[in-house]
Amino acid sequence: MNGRLLAISVLIGAVIGPSPALPAPAIDPKTWLTPDAPAGDASLPFEYVSGLVVPVSAREEAIGLLADAQIVELPYEQAQHFLGVDRQSLLGAWRGTPYLVRAVNPNSAGQCEASVRGDILSVFCGSLGDWRYELHPVVVFLPKKPKVVRISAMTAR
Repeated sequence: MNGRLLAISVLIGAVIGPSPALPAPAIDPKTWLTPDAPAGDASLPFEYVSGLVVPVSAREEAIGLLADAQIVELPYEQAQHFLGVDRQSLLGAWRGTPYLVRAVNPNSAGQCEASVRGDILSVFCGSLGDWRYELHPVVVFLPKKPKVVRISAMTAR
């Protein structure tokens, strides 16, 4: 094989041969928003629910679990892992089953809250600052899995 043909063969092998895994494509945070989801029957009681934003150290793993679902039921051990607190703290402070839920925060300084009205869980994050929408999964504690998850975010800017 002459030198030119060998160089072309090596180049083709490098292009189509095995390659290192590429990072997963970034998720556009706005694809997690559900602006058309129903708000719920206004005659039903509105109730805030306990929940905590997943810290940065576990965020990528949580986002991976939510790739194909808005909400995922968690065993207490997994909720403990995502939140970085001990099991006794979870059992003593939170009532209900832990669920990992999608949330979108306008920026890292924003605040998130969750509420339930009937079978609809609403997760809202808001901020007064810049808008660099970020994926911010939350763990919420609910008596039962909601039928609808409504995810919204807003910034004053």
